[in-house]
Amino acid sequence: MVMSKPPFVKSADTSLIESMINEMAIGQLLTYDEISTALGRDVRAFCKGSMYSAKRSCENYGIVLEAVADEGYRRLDDSGIVQSSMSDTRRIQRASRKGLKRLAFVEFDKLTEDEKRQHIAASAQLGVVHHFATSATRKKLSLVSSSKQLAIGETLKMFL
Repeated sequence: MVMSKPPFVKSADTSLIESMINEMAIGQLLTYDEISTALGRDVRAFCKGSMYSAKRSCENYGIVLEAVADEGYRRLDDSGIVQSSMSDTRRIQRASRKGLKRLAFVEFDKLTEDEKRQHIAASAQLGVVHHFATSATRKKLSLVSSSKQLAIGETLKMFL
């Protein structure tokens, strides 16, 4: 007998947090204390998974939150979403730099042929990600007209 996977059901905590997020006005702060009071326990200690699931679910409907240290979550407007993406690119740039640094320590000649291919592929990927995450690249790309979306091929031509 083949056991089928039961259908996904949101937890009550996730549904409650999601409804609180859906009621937020743009720019409004939803505090950890408000969420914890509604749940009957500390959201930071006992409901991290529910909070994450609710945030991810609401993002599917265009509701984006930003964590406010030691306070809670603020609903972002369009401008805030653009600004938050800047910190995402900085984080990506740091992570790619760290990966490249680690790969630099590898004694390439001691790798198997398969490992050498993986090393080269990882180096190339991280190098491209690091290059495109720099502020200089962002400035260059921002010179493109905002009235059109730039195709990937056209983007790459700008850097050749």
